[in-house]
Amino acid sequence: MVCHGQSEAAMVGVGEGKDSPGSELIIRAVDRDDERPVWIAAWSGMNTLAQALWKVKHTRSEAQVRKFVQKLRVYDILGQDEAGAWMVKEFPELVYIRNKEVYGWPPSDDWHKEHVQSVGDLGAQYPDRRWATEGDSPSFLYVIDNGLNSPEHPDWGGWGGRFDMKRKTGIRSMDWVPRSNLDETQYDPYLMIGSAEEGVEAIRMWSDDISRDFAARMKWTVASSYEEANHHPVAVFRQR
Repeated sequence: MVCHGQSEAAMVGVGEGKDSPGSELIIRAVDRDDERPVWIAAWSGMNTLAQALWKVKHTRSEAQVRKFVQKLRVYDILGQDEAGAWMVKEFPELVYIRNKEVYGWPPSDDWHKEHVQSVGDLGAQYPDRRWATEGDSPSFLYVIDNGLNSPEHPDWGGWGGRFDMKRKTGIRSMDWVPRSNLDETQYDPYLMIGSAEEGVEAIRMWSDDISRDFAARMKWTVASSYEEANHHPVAVFRQR
């Protein structure tokens, strides 16, 4: 399901009478009778989630708000408005990863043409490598179950990076945020989960695996049966 989010950018779009189909969808997702956490992959501004939290705070009891927040997980790429700082200041228990160490491009133009653009109707729609930056993908790759990661343990590491569980102050947004006169310093000190000391190398070490997985998934789109494409192995342990 795809829904419109906030009609105004940044925290200007948050407050009384500013609910959107997107913010309502987030609330419904968290309220579902499902114990699993709800991951929010943040590839741009965060005010649609901020509006959902604003509404919950103003319409529910403290215990209900706490239960709602405890079910949320946020993976924010770079920080692209001041809403993230507002959320972690307002809701200190919110699990909020901000990754400032992300990779950018597919391996090469030739690889991109062979393994993506030349594969079926979906690949034909994919833009040229110059415009096909995958910088936001770690937020999605982080929760892919490849058998090597556990999203509930950010310090273990995986395709989306590895993170320091000691929350840090001052993990600022992209430089265009202050250049757009958006002030997240008004929420200082705010605490977020940031990259571990190896930084972007925590993702780059998996680059070959990520590329192979991408190529395999593209082949799935043109396979007429499950058996015609390569899939992840499934480990099975039997007790004797």
